[in-house]
Amino acid sequence: MTTTTGPANRLGNGELRRMVAKVLADNPTAEYTPREVAKLTGHSSGQSVMP
Repeated sequence: MTTTTGPANRLGNGELRRMVAKVLADNPTAEYTPREVAKLTGHSSGQSVMP
């Protein structure tokens, strides 16, 4: 029997870094906030959202 210790949608080592690098490379003159990068990559910016 095999058990998993993390969520099934967890990114591999360095994968998020590559995704962010691609967003920045595709738009070299644009400036993004962490939230905007999160939207473009489809992943959390690491910030908690307060209601």
